[in-house]
Amino acid sequence: MQKHQDAIDEYLAKRKERIETERENRRLEAKNARLRELIKTLKLHAVRCDADERAIQPYEIIDVINEFMEVGPSDN
Repeated sequence: MQKHQDAIDEYLAKRKERIETERENRRLEAKNARLRELIKTLKLHAVRCDADERAIQPYEIIDVINEFMEVGPSDN
């Protein structure tokens, strides 16, 4: 009987670990999507600066990041 209980406990532990791993993977995928969107936004800003024939300033990068973080999708 103990052997069966040990097998059940092992199965449940592995299942719990798999669920937690899947949850973490989804969270990381969402975070990666947000970062890709941020990079795209920064590239567009840099292109606009190039069109104006001026260098992008560090404070502008920070402004774009801050704006994105305020209006971007959540990590959920």
